[in-house]
Amino acid sequence: MTRMEEAHRVTRRLLESLRTGLPTSDDERETFLAAARDLLGEREAVLKTLTPEMSSEEKAVRELLLLDNELRQELTSIQALIKRDIQELSLRRKSNQRYSFSQITDGIYVDKRGV
Repeated sequence: MTRMEEAHRVTRRLLESLRTGLPTSDDERETFLAAARDLLGEREAVLKTLTPEMSSEEKAVRELLLLDNELRQELTSIQALIKRDIQELSLRRKSNQRYSFSQITDGIYVDKRGV
């Protein structure tokens, strides 16, 4: 298998994996993100081995670039989902902190004189 075919194969595998979508459970998400990270690393290593002298395979390069654009879109959408989840978690933490402080002061009378 040529280096270009290997790059094409790895990119397709990564794209197919990302098209399945981000799982909802935390354990599945961790597995999904680890697999995506591994495939991205493998793809990066293969792409580094490509050299400019492979210009005769122009059609394959074009298809690889199209797949790369799709891949970037999928990664961007997954990144947006993760950012949204982090924001929701942050809001939940803030609202929980507000209620926890109000419970501490319920029923306490504070004398202004400090005695």
